[in-house]
Amino acid sequence: MLSESEFEDYCRQVGLQGLAREYVERVRNCEPSRMVGTTAKSNVISFVSSEKMGMTISTESRMPERAFVTLCEHDSRVLEFWDQPEQIKVVIQDKNGRDRRIWYTPDFMVLGRDGVILVEVKDKATAEELVKTVVV
Repeated sequence: MLSESEFEDYCRQVGLQGLAREYVERVRNCEPSRMVGTTAKSNVISFVSSEKMGMTISTESRMPERAFVTLCEHDSRVLEFWDQPEQIKVVIQDKNGRDRRIWYTPDFMVLGRDGVILVEVKDKATAEELVKTVVV
């Protein structure tokens, strides 16, 4: 995990400022926004001890999320990764073409060498089903 001075340098390097920087700082300084849990789609809770982050990272599925955490742990381009970051409000278009505003909790926030990304981790079948129901 980055020290405070390393985080300051990182923000300057990638141009992280304003509301985006405030969001990243809140995520870095708070617990995950929600607890992971099992669902009817047979998610399994797992906990991964992260040397990079110096904490335990929780995941909600057997393979996709746990595999993603393993990749983040060993990818030198990933500086930090946070599970269940703070919700964001997004605008999606429903199948009738109407805009809908919803609250969304990403699976992870990743601070990479080139910038910050919010990540949703799904298996291929689930991702394809979501694309059929919602056009972003």
